[in-house]
Amino acid sequence: MLITDLQEMGNRLMAYRKKCGLTQAQMAEAADLSLRAYSKIEHGQSEMRIITALQICSALDITPNDLFCEEEATSSETITSLLETCSGKDRKMISGLIRTYLDLSK
Repeated sequence: MLITDLQEMGNRLMAYRKKCGLTQAQMAEAADLSLRAYSKIEHGQSEMRIITALQICSALDITPNDLFCEEEATSSETITSLLETCSGKDRKMISGLIRTYLDLSK
């Protein structure tokens, strides 16, 4: 299930950040964000742009799925099944997200 609540998203970010042993300042620097911007995201006071989410995921060495979904969809069959329920426009957007993420993680 997709997580859309900003506070819940912030709590997940905080948990991943702490698991990595990072302060908010270190996390913000690793994700190429200002401390204020990162803090607002982690406290559920601000939404993230897609590129920001990808930068954060890259800095934490997690996938967008880890951040945005309650269930981990790792198998090709699961991913294919999810994509089959999407419109052509959604699949195009997801494809772009994957390409951007892969480019950032290099």
